[in-house]
This record gives sequence, C-alpha cells and structure tokens, in this order.
Amino acid sequence: MPPRRLPSARARRDLRGQALIEFAIVLLVLMALIVGGIELGTAALASRGLRDGVQTAGDGWAQAIQRFAQTEAASSPLRPVLHEICAASAAVTAGSAPGSAACDEAGAYPPSGTATVPGYCGLGSHEVDGFSMPSCDDADCTTPDPGLPDHEAGDADYPARCDPLLSDPSQASHRLDADHYLFNPKPLDITACAPGGVLQARCVDRLFSALPPLHNAVRNLYQTRCTDAALNEVVCDAAAVRWLLRLPGRLDPGTGDVRLAQVAEGGANGLVSAGPPLATFQLQCVAAGEGFAACTDAEDCPCDRRSAPADRCWSQATSRPYPLACDIRVVMRYRHSFFSAFPTGRFDERAVVDPTLLDQLDLGIGGAGGLGAEVVSQGAATGNPSYFKVPWKTFRGCTETRSLFSPAASAVGVSRQACS
Repeated sequence: MPPRRLPSARARRDLRGQALIEFAIVLLVLMALIVGGIELGTAALASRGLRDGVQTAGDGWAQAIQRFAQTEAASSPLRPVLHEICAASAAVTAGSAPGSAACDEAGAYPPSGTATVPGYCGLGSHEVDGFSMPSCDDADCTTPDPGLPDHEAGDADYPARCDPLLSDPSQASHRLDADHYLFNPKPLDITACAPGGVLQARCVDRLFSALPPLHNAVRNLYQTRCTDAALNEVVCDAAAVRWLLRLPGRLDPGTGDVRLAQVAEGGANGLVSAGPPLATFQLQCVAAGEGFAACTDAEDCPCDRRSAPADRCWSQATSRPYPLACDIRVVMRYRHSFFSAFPTGRFDERAVVDPTLLDQLDLGIGGAGGLGAEVVSQGAATGNPSYFKVPWKTFRGCTETRSLFSPAASAVGVSRQACS
C-alpha cells in the first residue's frame, strides 16, 4: 500500500480560505436571522403594548363612569346623574327630562338657594388644539405639566377643578375632580430633562407619572427626537433647541401632533399618497347603547363637549349641559420600521413621485432618513435626492367601552371589548 500523501502547504491554505469564506456566508445568514428575529419580536411586543394601552384607556373611562354613577343613599334607586343631574329624589329613567322641583331656573342642582352651584365633570374635549406639549420645569421635573386642558377656553361657568356634585360628603370618593382625559396626543417636551445634552431618566419618569395611564402603558413605543426652533429634526446634542419624546411618524408643525402617511403604488414606478395622514390617537363617541356600527371613517362619531353638547357625552336637555355616560372607542396606531431589511436589499426601491407625499412622510434628520424615519434619501447632499420607502408595519389597537344603566339595581355596568 503506497504511503498516504499529505496536502501541500498551498493546498492547506486554500482549504483554510475556503472554510473562512463558507463561515462568512453562514455567519451572514445567521446574523440576518438573529437580527430579523429580534426585530420581529420587538414588533410583536409593540403590538401587544398597543393593545394593552388602549385597554388601559378604556378601563380608565369605565372607572370614571362608575365613580360618577353615585346614589344619595344605598337604599334609594339609582339616580342617573350621568344622564340628568337635575333629577328628583324619586327614580328617574336614564335620559328622561329633569324633575323641575329639583332644579332652579338655571337648571342647576342643588337649587342655588340651598347650595353653591357646582361645576360638572365628564369626558374632556380631546381635540388636539386644546392640548399643549407635556413638559418639565427643570432637570428634576419638580412641577410636571401634563399639558391637559384645565377647562375649555371661554367656559367661564365651569371651574378648572370641578366642585362636588352633591352636598353629601360621603359621596366624595365617587366624584371626578376634573374633566377626564385619556391621552395627550402631542409629543413630550423633555428639553428641561437634558441639560447640556445629557438626558436625565429620573426627570422623564416624573413627567410620565403626571400623564394619563395610557402614556405609561405605551411608554416603550416612544422615540427620542430632537428639533430646531422650527421643529425640523436635528441630531440630539447640546445644540438642539428641543428634545422630544414622540411616537413614530411625521410631526406636524401646525398642529404639533404626530401623523402617519398613507402610501400607495403610483404610476411610473412611484409612490403616491393613498389618503390623508392618520392620527396616532383617535377617540370616537356615541350615546350609550347606540353602538359603533355607523362609525366607519375616522371623522365619524366625534365626541361632543360641554361647551358644545350633542347628547352623546354631554346633555342638551337642560339650560346648562350635564354629563352623560357616552360609549367610547379608543384607537391608537403605531408604525414599526424594519431596518434589519436593509442588508438584504428588501426595501422598496420606488421613488416618491407624489410631491404632496413628501410633506406627509417622516424624512428624518435633514431629510436624509435615519433611525425611525419612514424613508431613506439618496443624494440629499447633492440636491438631487431620490427617496426609498422603509419596510414598515402599522399596528392598530382598538377598544370599546360601553355603559349599561340599571336604575332598578342602583348600578351602572360597564363592559369593555376589543374592536376590529
């Protein structure tokens, strides 16, 4: 048997080089799988957090309704103060006209001769222009400002902090002390929390503690973004005028809230607008028991307010508006961008040909894209940019809170369910 011939040094080097190439190829595949798996897991957690968040908001309104649905005595039938505060002491069916003997000429209860005319609380107006950006006063956030309207502008009849509904002190724990807000749709201004360009986590924690529970439920979805005075995005450093925490999307300089562009494929290999941008937070209201079947579009079923009651959340039955227990639908949207798709080339290489769409998309720092932006710009520095859509998934959380009045049982039942 002839002796076995060993590979030459050159052959051994070739084998090692081949093994290294094979290892590099396998490593790239493994890294793509690992990074993609992590990002898919992150997206799944975001979707779950969104569902939990809107459920938190629905639960908050349910608790507010139950606190507000009070009785003067445990043995008396339910006096539906959510429908008519000016009710007689006898049982009054929800939604019926007030008992004239229980009210003064202004429709106030108790009559002005027996007690101070109170201010009534219910669902606050969630129109975006009524909010300001939540903010801190200093790096310790000694006095956090949640940016919620104290009361509606020009609504002089109602104080910022609502007075007791009844003169009975035993009902104090059931009262709302201000209009109830589920969410502030504007970004959080954390500039005071970043002295010298270094963000103080404790300061941010204190600001979140002053906000409605929905903010804390979706806190991990917020992104740190910095802007100049005109709200154009810049690098987060000591030179930034504003430090913001906000949800992904385009920050509208006019309204100050964040909206999500709708994109469709257009002609000539382009991207065009598929409709008006979507709000990241939306609240719809109907009178108790009506259901949401007719609320198909985003503009349907708006929530009325005490300065403009429409018998959904506030009653027009009296000379002064009184709160109703309206059913609400809470919708929240979150857009997750899959940046792990870049190394594999799986992003959409179609130029944005609709000029109006560029005003709706988040273009990132200097219009060149970046982490969290919805597009990436090629050639922005040369003045001849072409834009590429980042792969994304828009998650939608939706919940409905419905009220069921039972005067005979002296109780108000509240149910919450997910919606499509």
